[in-house]
Amino acid sequence: MDELVIDGMSAAGEGIGRLADGRVLFVANTVPGDRVRVRLGERRQRVQYADLVEVLDPSALRVRSRCTVDACGGCALKVVSNAGQADLKRRRVLDALRRIGGFDVATLNPTLVQVGDGWRYRHRVRLHAYHLGHRFELGYYAAKSHTLVPLAGCPVLWRELEATANTLATALATVPREVHLVSVELAHSLKDARTAAVLNVNGDVELLRHSLNWIDAAGLSGVAVVGHSQSWRHGNLTLRYDHGRADDYTLWFEPDLFTQAFPQVNDALVAAAMRALNPAAGMRILEFHAGLGNFTIPLSLSGATVTAVEQSRRSAILGRRNLKAAGVSAMLLERADHDALGLLAEADRVLLDPPRTGARALAEAMATNGPEQVAYVSCDPATLARDARILAAGGYAIKSLELFDMFPETPHVESLLVMQRGTP
Repeated sequence: MDELVIDGMSAAGEGIGRLADGRVLFVANTVPGDRVRVRLGERRQRVQYADLVEVLDPSALRVRSRCTVDACGGCALKVVSNAGQADLKRRRVLDALRRIGGFDVATLNPTLVQVGDGWRYRHRVRLHAYHLGHRFELGYYAAKSHTLVPLAGCPVLWRELEATANTLATALATVPREVHLVSVELAHSLKDARTAAVLNVNGDVELLRHSLNWIDAAGLSGVAVVGHSQSWRHGNLTLRYDHGRADDYTLWFEPDLFTQAFPQVNDALVAAAMRALNPAAGMRILEFHAGLGNFTIPLSLSGATVTAVEQSRRSAILGRRNLKAAGVSAMLLERADHDALGLLAEADRVLLDPPRTGARALAEAMATNGPEQVAYVSCDPATLARDARILAAGGYAIKSLELFDMFPETPHVESLLVMQRGTP
């Protein structure tokens, strides 16, 4: 066994330290400042991992976690204080902008919005399924593996969602193995007081239809079972998202359609995007990856003319329903990014909220034919920095950067980067 001091943290949330002989180790469940005893583990892709044996001298950032399931790979920062998580996330974004984007970040001092104590914040969850022994188990994957850690309560979930997840796990335990259950996506709405689920299967979807008792046993309002070539639905899967302006307009969603996991932090993100874009009557805003209308509706209610683009057919259909119910005239087009680039010439502002892979092609198009201002919402600092560098090469400069702790207890961080042509 070896002893070392943890002095850094990886993008995945492992502590990083160096042995006396210079070897660098990655150690899960450690915090910068910890002095630890470790046992060398596996080496993958030139990275040496080690297993934590004992914390000899705890970091000032270390706290006792509410979750005691150490094998679960879902919450890598659960032993880090809220203040420590905020500092690590700021450093992660700024480091990416410096190393990958090539920006001078010395003058950037972004705030990071945190709401609550970092627990009981998720309104949705994806659970994996394995047939173990003679029954199906639902749970999470262990860190860096596909080894299932059976569900044993989860304190980042809303209590209502956690309760339904536990009862559904029991209800599905004895379904036939031939179903080949792969995963379950669950979402809860406080406004509706309902939970719905989507089950993804690789086997016979009809076997789950022979008896629907498991749906009632779990207290689900609706369920969809989705296979490779067949699917079926039962009950009501459509829920109302619990956003801060839910009394003014409704965002309908379903469990397998994207919504931000932490509704209260999403409210802060939407408000920040509104401040950044400063929408007004006569302004033309082009939005990419519009989803269900999370930004589209408030931008339209401000009087701006909004054209929204979304490549998912189901999201676009439900998004149009949300726009119509809100009484706004925004246009939501079902198109891929590359099929909507011609709209750039008509926009005064662009808002984009791409998936983790970023928006390289869109950034390249805006670098040569983009509007005065771009607001980029990102859940991945590396792809954000890559695309920001492309925009900078096209004449854009950073105007502002705000961060949002959308996923407490994890290394993930949501960013809102605003770039403007010329010097802001």
